[in-house]
Amino acid sequence: MAKSFTAKKHTQKSTNVSYEIAEKKWTANPLEQLANKIKIDPELQEYIRPLREEEFQQLKSNIERDGGCHKRLTVWLQEDGSYTLVDGHHRLRACTEGRAPEEFLYFEVQEMEFTSKEEVKDWMDAEQLGRRNISMEEVYYHRGRQYNRKKGQRGGKQEKGENIAEQLADKFKLTTRTIKRNGNFAAGVDRLPKELQLEVLAGNKPLAREQVEYLGQHSDISVEEFLDQIAAEASKVEQKTEQPKKVVTPNNTDVPRFEKYFKSSDKQVASLIKKKDTDGMKALKEYYQHQAQLLSEKLKELE
Repeated sequence: MAKSFTAKKHTQKSTNVSYEIAEKKWTANPLEQLANKIKIDPELQEYIRPLREEEFQQLKSNIERDGGCHKRLTVWLQEDGSYTLVDGHHRLRACTEGRAPEEFLYFEVQEMEFTSKEEVKDWMDAEQLGRRNISMEEVYYHRGRQYNRKKGQRGGKQEKGENIAEQLADKFKLTTRTIKRNGNFAAGVDRLPKELQLEVLAGNKPLAREQVEYLGQHSDISVEEFLDQIAAEASKVEQKTEQPKKVVTPNNTDVPRFEKYFKSSDKQVASLIKKKDTDGMKALKEYYQHQAQLLSEKLKELE
């Protein structure tokens, strides 16, 4: 028979939202009962950053090593007594996926009360911003996502007329310009394919921040065409960087920027030959031999 466990009653505060963890007791198969009580909201699940398979396997391995998940899952208590999962989607999956109910790994929940799904999203963004291992790209993203969501709700204004950008700038001690740029960045990230989103948010910089902001600011631009254009430009730069230096000689008249020098020399030579000026031809030959030697030495230094 499964052992009973109790979630002790206490009150905490997080991002200006008070919540109470109610005292609950389960006896027969408590983890199965608890898991059945938890519902996954697709909209909230979409709101969390997905893990790569290797990241999830590492999380699963850590939870198995520790004998269960000791960081409580955060749930939204509904009027019918059921729970909507707010934080801990990956942990719940690691504890239950592919296991019979009697083999579920240990986990607990903390109940929270919210007035709306938008309030839940505010809490989720604030929770992500409080992580210790968050990348700067994720910071930009979660700040920008808050701005975009609130702006969309109220058309950029609050009831008292205070601008949303100013409100968030004051909260994060930033300028309104930075908040708006973060908003463009978040909008740009949301338009990218999932795998590229993960790369950007992980700070691997497959795209420059300015490029992501531009994509977010111009919703009329095709994402596919935008990415193709960036790839083409990157390829040109790479080819230019890798292209070996070409040794230019008077016979390389296919290089336009040197043509005027070659034509000038050809005229000089033709004029001396026409005049049968042997002294002039000897002098010009010695001059070119000297210049050729000088150029050879310089090219060796540069190669």
